[in-house]
Amino acid sequence: MNNNELNVFEILKQTDSQTEKRKTGNKNEERDSESEFWKKSGQEQNAPDPFFQEALQQAIAPQAEELQKRKIKGTLAKALKKWKKAWIGEVAIIVAVFLFFAIFVVNISQVSGSSMTPNFYPGDRVLILRPGKWNIERGDVIVFKTEDGEKLMKRVVAQEGDTVDISSTKGGLYVNGKEVKEEGIYTTTSVTDREVTYPVTVEENCCFVLGDNRTESKDSRNREIGQIEKKDIIGKVIFNFRGV
Repeated sequence: MNNNELNVFEILKQTDSQTEKRKTGNKNEERDSESEFWKKSGQEQNAPDPFFQEALQQAIAPQAEELQKRKIKGTLAKALKKWKKAWIGEVAIIVAVFLFFAIFVVNISQVSGSSMTPNFYPGDRVLILRPGKWNIERGDVIVFKTEDGEKLMKRVVAQEGDTVDISSTKGGLYVNGKEVKEEGIYTTTSVTDREVTYPVTVEENCCFVLGDNRTESKDSRNREIGQIEKKDIIGKVIFNFRGV
């Protein structure tokens, strides 16, 4: 066999090999195309019909809206309940603090009568410091209860151990032998109850009180009032709300 014949066989062999590869490639392409076709066909079959999808949305829209409303209402109800609890707690604290101060610390009382003019007029409101009853000095204004339960407001002019004297002839207030000069007092201190004799020594845990309007005041100069025991003192006046 010559070289030309060998070359022909080799050429034929190569040609057959290339043909086989093309056939194989075509088959693969056909399979891929077929697979892609079925895949697309399956997707198209699984895809919802636009008309059906719209009808479904319209059908479930009311239920979805109702569920959304219930969810919002539930959230608002929880928030409102939580806010109510917090609000009630805050109000309770405020009321408790107010009651504590009103019972044990301060109190507001309205002035009636003219026995404390011109420093206190009828209708004025005064702020009373309850713990102040344990730290009273001469010149302080106090509020106390009488045996009849009446509340009175007077000024302290003497305390336990002090000697109080009032001149029966020319008037005037004397404490421990010295005449007392008081600012804001424009009437003369005189004897109002002839059955009370002077000088008077203030007893233990007591104080001697007078009204600022000495001619119109019923106070320690009268037997019905007498000396004021500290246990009957409600508190000390620390502020006057004029005309409130």
